[in-house]
Amino acid sequence: MSPFEDAQYDVSQSGTNYTLAAEQVVSELEQIPTYNNVLRQQLGSIVAETEKAAFDIASQLQTIDQVVADLSVLVEKPSLNPDELVAAVRESNQRLADMFMTVLASVQFQDVTRQQIEHVVGALDRLDRHSIGLAKYLKNHEDANTEFQPLSEHLNQVFSEYVMESQRESHSQVLDNLDPDSAPGASANKVELF
Repeated sequence: MSPFEDAQYDVSQSGTNYTLAAEQVVSELEQIPTYNNVLRQQLGSIVAETEKAAFDIASQLQTIDQVVADLSVLVEKPSLNPDELVAAVRESNQRLADMFMTVLASVQFQDVTRQQIEHVVGALDRLDRHSIGLAKYLKNHEDANTEFQPLSEHLNQVFSEYVMESQRESHSQVLDNLDPDSAPGASANKVELF
């Protein structure tokens, strides 16, 4: 082979390598909407839980206000005998204690929400690193040492980091296009400890 033919072969081979690398990158890019849909589903769950907790807290605070107002009216009644007053105060105290516990439970969900948000941020960071890796792969496609981790493996890692079953079910629903009501073990009223 002449030097000219060698150069022509190198250019042809380089073009083929670039085409293959570009096809791999395009294939990875086509998977990003699925990855993003998993993240959207997780964020949707966070928003729904946060809204529910906020409404629960607001409702409990209104009820507490009403119990305190009712107790104030009762205490101001001059015709009330002391035994009835003590009984009313005890009943009100018990109702207030129950409501405070409910408010406390609603507030404690914030730790779960924080963890869910951290998972989403971590997944976004993983996607950012993946995008940088794809750009490096495309730029250095001829270097045999230049590789990237497929997005499907990133999704598997995101899945493995979940601590709550509801997160795993949500993730699987997006990937499997399941109806949320048909997911195994799905329950809107289930309390999950982590």
